[in-house]
Amino acid sequence: MSQIIGQIDSLAALLSKLRDNRINHINTLDEIISFQNDFQNKLNKSKDKVEKAFVSEIEQLKQSIITLETTYKGKLLIRERVLIKEKNEIDINIDHSSQNSTDIISEFFNFFKRLILKCRKYLLSNYFDAVKNLSYLVNKIQISIKKHRLQYFEKNFNSIVEKRNYKESKEIVKIKSILDENNTLIPGAIGEQKAVDELKKLPDSYVVINNCKIEFIPPIYYKKNDQNIKRIQADHIVVGPSGVFLIETKNWSMDSIRNLEFNSPVEQINRTNHALFIYLNKSNTSFKHNWGSIKISIRNIILMINSKPEQEFQFVKILSLKEICNYITYFKPIFSNKQIHQLVKLLQNN
Repeated sequence: MSQIIGQIDSLAALLSKLRDNRINHINTLDEIISFQNDFQNKLNKSKDKVEKAFVSEIEQLKQSIITLETTYKGKLLIRERVLIKEKNEIDINIDHSSQNSTDIISEFFNFFKRLILKCRKYLLSNYFDAVKNLSYLVNKIQISIKKHRLQYFEKNFNSIVEKRNYKESKEIVKIKSILDENNTLIPGAIGEQKAVDELKKLPDSYVVINNCKIEFIPPIYYKKNDQNIKRIQADHIVVGPSGVFLIETKNWSMDSIRNLEFNSPVEQINRTNHALFIYLNKSNTSFKHNWGSIKISIRNIILMINSKPEQEFQFVKILSLKEICNYITYFKPIFSNKQIHQLVKLLQNN
């Protein structure tokens, strides 16, 4: 199995869009495709999850009310017994306070004590339940608040679920929107991933560099188009014993191949080849022979994932997935493992 370096270009672009929106849990093309295929199901699952959580919350609220009411009733029962005992003994306490006066001060004190006891007797005789409930008014209010909350939840169940689900599904919809906005990148990513999967089948002496980007300072002049090339990007560069292979992957239909508005991949790869050829041969001084410097040639491949044109083109080989590995390994070995390592390092260090 060949060594794979780097991430495919279209996938890197898609992931960059997701990262810009703080979406970090999607990392592979399979995850993107799975998300698209499972989008509606994810929305449904999100709603089911919210609904189940809300039902659980309502059940917990009901249980909380039952617990509070049980505790409240228990406290009232104890309080009632205490107050009944107090009520039964209050007359005795009033009589007792009338008999213990020994001087004017104690008489004055007992007078107010009897007054308080008589007021207390009046309250217990006429407002017994109010006195009983007063001590636990806060508990009663808590129960009342929870009951009103429960009634609101049950009455507005569907609208609350929808509102909560909107928050939960917001990220799902956001991801879908980003992928839809960049939908043209997905076929390219699928094609490039298929290319990588196929190129993995090359022997382990081969290295596949995905999305290889090189900047040139100063720019490289391209006489054919009378332009300066400041940078290039290659879908894949394969380096192995049989040479260097520049690969441009296209996941095009036959209609796309015939579409005159599409830029020519042949012109694109020839431009990239020109700059890469000059860069490798100028930068690498270790490829020496006793006759002089060894020329590092680069073979151009346009890898067609879907349809393939019938025509052949100068300086470019048009191949399908099933043809590419046999084509690359067909040529006689020209590089040693050390030279392969040097070329890969040169391509990566730019």
